[in-house]
This record gives sequence, C-alpha cells and structure tokens, in this order.
Amino acid sequence: MSINILKFYVILVGLSKLIYGDFVEYELKMLKEVPFTAPVLAHWAYKTWYLKSGIDFKIVMSDYAKRDNTDSLPMTIVAVIRNSFPVGMVSLKKTDLQTRREFTPWLSALYVMPEFRNNGIAENLINYLLNFCKKSGINRVHLFIDKNNEDYLQNYYLKRGWNFFLQEDDHNGDAVKILSYDFM
Repeated sequence: MSINILKFYVILVGLSKLIYGDFVEYELKMLKEVPFTAPVLAHWAYKTWYLKSGIDFKIVMSDYAKRDNTDSLPMTIVAVIRNSFPVGMVSLKKTDLQTRREFTPWLSALYVMPEFRNNGIAENLINYLLNFCKKSGINRVHLFIDKNNEDYLQNYYLKRGWNFFLQEDDHNGDAVKILSYDFM
C-alpha cells in the first residue's frame, strides 16, 4: 500500500471522527470478512513493532495476508467503522514469543488507532478473541508485555482477569512479562 493511500485513509478516518464525534459505532469482523483492510493492519504493525527491527514491510504484509483464517491460527479480528474503515485489530497466533514456543495460543498485535482509543474498542476486541478461544475449547491464552508501557499494560490486563505467568527474555535478550488468561 503506498504512503499516499495511507495518508488518504487517515484523512477519511479523521473526517468520519469529525462527522460522528467521539461516539464510534463499529463492528468486529474477522479479517476474512474485510480482507481489503490487511495492508492497513500490516502498516500499523510495521510502524508500531517492526520499524526499528529492520524487518521489511513486505514480510509484515505477507504475514497479515495469512491471518485471514476463521477456524485455524493465525487469525485476526478487526474493528471497522461502516464495514470499511479499520480502527483496531487483535490477532490470535500459535506462537508469539520465540523463546517460548511451547506455550500456545497467544493474543498478539492488539492495536487501536490513537484517535479512537478510550472507546472500549480494545476491550471488545480482547473479549471477542477470548470468547472465540473459550468456544474452541482452549483452556489458556498467553500474551507478553515488553518494556514499552509495561506498568500500564500489566495493570490493564490484570484488571481484566489476566494473571502474571512468568518473566522471560525475548529473542533480543530483553525482559518481557508473560501473562495468561485461564478459562478453568
């Protein structure tokens, strides 16, 4: 997706916020239902988590194109306005922390556009994902928190029923906290 298309997208989303105000009416959809959003989701992931790592955007885009599953992993849930403008996402992956591949599955890539935060979108994305896991017979879901916003994120998840699981070093040797959500 070219930079000009992304700029145009940001302008359209900004206009929709001006028109509709702070109240955001959105739906949660599986990526398979809104595949045209994959380039935007990949862009969010790239600029948020991969830009400084040297990973090429094409690799991230390819990864998001594979997250359109509805009955196997990886899968992505997208919050969309008017069935066309993505404003948030979350993924469920088999593994997310390379040093702990034995733990599965993982909540990953939770992101809400800054302009649409504090509207309950992240919490609804998480709940949708957890409900899917519960219906699928999954007993535990993991996530990891890195050092960016660590205290805020840990408190956010702990208040919503997640538990501290263990501390681990990631593939770069940086300490991360692993949290888990148990359905038992």
